[in-house]
Amino acid sequence: MHLPTIGNYLAVSGANLVLTAISPFQKLFDPPGVTHEFCNHQAITILHNDGFGLFAQFLTTYIIELNAGVYWADQGWRNVSHYFEPASGKGLWQFATAIDTFHSYYHQGLNSMHRKNYRKAVFLLGAAAHLMQDLCVPHHARAKVFSGHKEYESWVQQCYANYAVQSNGMYREDSTLATQILENAVVAADLFDWVNLDRGTVNYHNATTILLPLAQRSTAVLFLNFCVASGNFINHPIEPAISKDGIVRGGWRAAFTHGDNCF
Repeated sequence: MHLPTIGNYLAVSGANLVLTAISPFQKLFDPPGVTHEFCNHQAITILHNDGFGLFAQFLTTYIIELNAGVYWADQGWRNVSHYFEPASGKGLWQFATAIDTFHSYYHQGLNSMHRKNYRKAVFLLGAAAHLMQDLCVPHHARAKVFSGHKEYESWVQQCYANYAVQSNGMYREDSTLATQILENAVVAADLFDWVNLDRGTVNYHNATTILLPLAQRSTAVLFLNFCVASGNFINHPIEPAISKDGIVRGGWRAAFTHGDNCF
């Protein structure tokens, strides 16, 4: 059995004491979830326009639970585990990484899906989506709590509608969700200098043109993978889809296994 070192134990204990002490001020630091709601809505739109209407309809039925999971993921200091730096493989201080947390929420959601507890399943899917989207923010992908973090997210909240995408989810046969969330982090980390507080807002638009469409399209991949991995919860077979642009989609589905091993 692996035992934590005394140093790690003290580091985690110290961090927990700090979080407890400043808990009354958490709302001052927590960003609003409206941009996450936007990404969820757009991801469902992307599924629909890409020809996966049954899955889009299912998620729309539980949209309240989906968005509730997004907000829950930021409550009670859960957001300390929303960071992952691809260069080091570490998160914020000694806390769990965003990828570990994503993995946990996703599989808990699948387990609830297999038990036909759809409300809980989609709630947990919303929590997982929060992590997929957070790693499209450079500060989350560089494990930076400050350095313009709040300023950039607040700026995006004011103009996210300008960066909406409607189709073309990032479906690839050679990719998994683990690969996708890591790719999000790599792209976001590379753009950190564009949104660093020292640089001001001059490059916010250029960064967001890349990052917010990535968040929407990768969330569509998450939603689709979740629905497919859940098995036969839809009573009729899903045929290869043809989107509005006439492109056949759906052949990639063979790359996803059914059940808990799809991650």
